[in-house]
Amino acid sequence: MKRCLDTTFLSRALRSESMAVAALRAWTGDQDTIATTEVNYFEVALGIERTDSKRKRDRLSSAWAELLTNIEVLPLTRRATLLAVRRQAALYRAGKPAALADLLIAASAAVGGCEAIVTGDDGDFERIDLLPVEKY
Repeated sequence: MKRCLDTTFLSRALRSESMAVAALRAWTGDQDTIATTEVNYFEVALGIERTDSKRKRDRLSSAWAELLTNIEVLPLTRRATLLAVRRQAALYRAGKPAALADLLIAASAAVGGCEAIVTGDDGDFERIDLLPVEKY
């Protein structure tokens, strides 16, 4: 199975939260493919960069670099952007537009061949409804 890890899950993994670490180990052991998107990369990198303590920022940067060695980073392509546009238009018509970042993440994951989005924030992803959501 190919899973796309959202920023909330990635942040938990970077903080070495046991549930996130255990899930990563299980997926790796099952030979699952782990991915994220350029949008998630941006969000995580920004969070690290905004960390006040240089020591903590350096520790998180190292952990992020290590985590990325096992994760495919999916690009934001024109195909994904058009999928996001069409989905957002439908959501606007329904009176329930989604957050732009989550929409671009879901579309990039869908176009990139992911079978699920792993997140701690399932509301928008369930409303976007491009992929099944695994909540962590």
